[in-house]
Amino acid sequence: MAVERSTFSESWYRVADLKVSVHPAIQFQRQFFRGEKWYVLQDPSNNQFYRISYAAYQFLGMLDGNRTVGEIWELCSENNGDDAPTQNEVIQLLGQLYTSNLILGNLPADSEGLLRRYQKRLQREISGQLKSIMFVKIPLWDPDKFLNRWVGIFGKIFTVPGFVLWVILAIAGLMNLAGNWDKAADSSEGILNPGNLFLLYSCFAIVKAIHEFGHAFACKHFGLRNNSGGEVHTMGIMLMLLTPIPYVDASSSWAFRNKWQRIVVSSAGMIVELMVAAVAVIVWMRSSDGSIMHALAYNVMFVTSVTTILFNGNPLLRYDAYYILSDLIEMPNLQTRSNQYFLYICKRYLLGVNELLSPAASNRERFWLFGYAIASYIYRLFIFTTIFLFVADKLFIVGVVLAIGGIYRIAIKPLSEFLHYLNSSPELKKCRMRAMIFTGSATALFIVLVGFIKIPDWTIVEAVVEPVKIQRIHASTAGFLRENVNNGDAVKKGNILLSCDDIILENEYEKLSIRAIEIEHKRKYTQASDLVRSQVYAIEKETVKKMLADIKDKQAQLSIAAPFDGIWISTDIDKWKDSYIQAGRELGMIADDSQLIIRAVAKQNQSQLMGAYQFKDVDFRVKGRPDMHFSGSVISKFQIGTKKLPSAALGYSVGGEVETNLQDEDGTGTKENIFEIHINPNEEANRHLRPGQVLLVRFEMPKKSIAQIVWRRVLQIFQKRFHM
Repeated sequence: MAVERSTFSESWYRVADLKVSVHPAIQFQRQFFRGEKWYVLQDPSNNQFYRISYAAYQFLGMLDGNRTVGEIWELCSENNGDDAPTQNEVIQLLGQLYTSNLILGNLPADSEGLLRRYQKRLQREISGQLKSIMFVKIPLWDPDKFLNRWVGIFGKIFTVPGFVLWVILAIAGLMNLAGNWDKAADSSEGILNPGNLFLLYSCFAIVKAIHEFGHAFACKHFGLRNNSGGEVHTMGIMLMLLTPIPYVDASSSWAFRNKWQRIVVSSAGMIVELMVAAVAVIVWMRSSDGSIMHALAYNVMFVTSVTTILFNGNPLLRYDAYYILSDLIEMPNLQTRSNQYFLYICKRYLLGVNELLSPAASNRERFWLFGYAIASYIYRLFIFTTIFLFVADKLFIVGVVLAIGGIYRIAIKPLSEFLHYLNSSPELKKCRMRAMIFTGSATALFIVLVGFIKIPDWTIVEAVVEPVKIQRIHASTAGFLRENVNNGDAVKKGNILLSCDDIILENEYEKLSIRAIEIEHKRKYTQASDLVRSQVYAIEKETVKKMLADIKDKQAQLSIAAPFDGIWISTDIDKWKDSYIQAGRELGMIADDSQLIIRAVAKQNQSQLMGAYQFKDVDFRVKGRPDMHFSGSVISKFQIGTKKLPSAALGYSVGGEVETNLQDEDGTGTKENIFEIHINPNEEANRHLRPGQVLLVRFEMPKKSIAQIVWRRVLQIFQKRFHM
């Protein structure tokens, strides 16, 4: 299906009589896209490229300075029919060539002004780049001679033996990393520590330099192989968020006829990065923890993985994967054309502009262009938000300035341009009233849906189930654990939970018993002959008896009985069998599971939200068991915050939602204040719940508009992240 094209242009009279020729420095390369012949024009003076159809190539070939543009266009129309370039396309093509000083001939003032429109558009694009603090390129070096000198060695990476080497390294890296994913993930916690930032950036800069040289050597390798040059004349620094990052201009690869060679050049940076990553994995696994080599290798691993996933390996941003995708689906200028197609859809089907020409040539292109426009815009919003939060964490003022600039470019400026388009664009001269009515109606509907219609609002907090009656059991005296009740067993009041023995106490008791007998014999022997000594022995006997009674009490305490009916809970009791138990150590607890209570924990932002409402009945379910739904009633809310969780199961360390303090040994200390809410489960819940279970409790609040909910969520993020 051909693209919809208008043959004639109202401005044609201003260029029809021109007699111009094309600069002889222009280089042409033939390429095929989806079976059709195209030509790529290269301007060697600034390394710019333009893709034109075969018919447009024929048109340029007839620009000899003797015939007029109008005469040549008529000849092309006769020879090529519908495939010939339209008058608008001819004007655009001449404008692009004029902007690059690639047209020779004297131009009248009115024609020169028409062609300068394209020059002004280019200037606006350059100005926009210079004004952006996120993307500023500073060229520093012409690496072409260096690449020519070393391409014979490093270019071999992009041959069959090089591919085999890459596969071997990749397999070796994966084999070394297999089974150590948890260790690698845990090591990332300290990657942004202040002491590691210099090493992290150094690794980042070195890896990115290797990445860019990968593009350059691949471009040079295939350029020499195809006799198409593959020249790389620009290498420098790109300031992204004021952070210097190496970059190289390998755009001469766009002229390669073989799309697979263009794909290899686009992926060359990631290819060499993965080779470096594989070597880093091997070094990391074989170096000792704490060594500089170990830290260096891990930083390289982190840099290569994060940048590849978020940027270079993601086709939704204009980095390596974007150009790979464009070549794979044979759709150059994918992002620009997708934006044009999205605007075309909006203008034609929403605003009623029927005279527009579709940028899509087939249903396949419509699918790709529309889908890419939506997906890339959403992903750019995600990346912008991530970058803003990252910068604001380090430099809050810079982050705010960046956010204001981003909001202006993403929302305010497009809205301003749309209002100007709606008010004065010639495209709407036949349907301006319809466009205004539709825009006004859509805006009013959006405001009503977002700002006035109320929808259910709720917040969900985690909770833990505990018995109302619970008592912790501690060792009254030290000893070796010999017998115990199993964890989870039901016990009655007075049942022995565990028994210990103490050989020292037994030996001491035996010695004191013998001593008591000896004293008694001496007392009787001296009773008749020495009354005073006999009385001394009597007093000593009473002292020994008291000591024996004390030992008996301590031995009795070695056996602990249940204080009431309940469940014996002690997850570590089996590990302590035949081990020495210190006096005062917590051994477990007795819980009466006949009556339970739910201790819910609200974080600070949730407590502020819930504090204004009185909750009576709530719904909850067991975490991980969506089929187990119950209800209960709120019996108390604690207004004073604490930094102690009722159970470690609610903390980060074991999968909970509350951020815990890593220095806290039992995992219950929190970084911010939490607020408890006690809930009494109904009878059905009380029968099915078990102590220690983690629940998700849903607190229903008054209905609110979408705008209120979104605004509240934004404020909560700011308050939590920036402590505002």
